[in-house]
Amino acid sequence: MEYISNTHFNIFHQHGTNKSGGVCVAIRKYLKGSRIDLNIENTIIIDVDGLSETVRMIAIYRPAGQARVLEELESYITKNTIITGDFNASVKEWGSTSADKRGRILKEWVGKNNLCYIPSLSNSSKRSNRNIDLTFTNLGGTKGETLKMGTSDH
Repeated sequence: MEYISNTHFNIFHQHGTNKSGGVCVAIRKYLKGSRIDLNIENTIIIDVDGLSETVRMIAIYRPAGQARVLEELESYITKNTIITGDFNASVKEWGSTSADKRGRILKEWVGKNNLCYIPSLSNSSKRSNRNIDLTFTNLGGTKGETLKMGTSDH
């Protein structure tokens, strides 16, 4: 686990099982981020202070071949939580052209935990019509945006 600082953002990084490096959360310098200790691979949790209320950010990478148990995240969901990441799960109602088993399991888990899907402005995958980078929250009025930049496949 490492903390990286640049001119405008504090970046919290967790090495992962993927060859490209893991997961990260970047927050503006004027906000304070506190890492939550946990032992869940491909996952990082940061509590962000400096807004009207603390916001918990959970970033995950869920490799296509990994049978990840989503329930292990439930004890970390608090009021004002945003969960985002590469879920490698397709749900038609969430912007993919079709649904898969992982998507159906994820959609059920999201509903069970009183989270809402935050739509993005476009699909995240550059290689297919799947929308696999997904964001969920229990915060009202939250909007998402997909940035097309970098060398990632999504």
